[in-house]
Amino acid sequence: MPCKNGTRAAHEHSKQQYERDRLYRQSEEPHYWVQLVEKVNQQRWSVLSRQDQHYFVISILIGEVLNGGFEQYFFNSSGDYYTQTKQVLIQYGEEDIFRLLLRAKQQIFAGQAVPAYCEQRRQLLQNIEAKQE
Repeated sequence: MPCKNGTRAAHEHSKQQYERDRLYRQSEEPHYWVQLVEKVNQQRWSVLSRQDQHYFVISILIGEVLNGGFEQYFFNSSGDYYTQTKQVLIQYGEEDIFRLLLRAKQQIFAGQAVPAYCEQRRQLLQNIEAKQE
């Protein structure tokens, strides 16, 4: 008999999500991701294969945008890979995502170039915000 307030359905949904999460944690994907991040954090970007570089930049774009939007993508170190991300999106024919990224860049940086380094981007973003107030 179904529960009137939906508690049973919510509980069942939680169990299913827990099982999906458990299976994901047991898969190769999270281990692969941790290895990529460790290499990048050790300034070993150049040792990544071309495919690993592509996977990395697209994954951080998706992760940051889903977590906090394009503002978060550009504010964090993920924005360091803006140029590479554009190139990968073009290479894989992802025109819609490419256009979204460019539109976000235009709105966030008021048409200015995106600095390659996190601290420079943050300073520019603060300056743009101050001018808008």
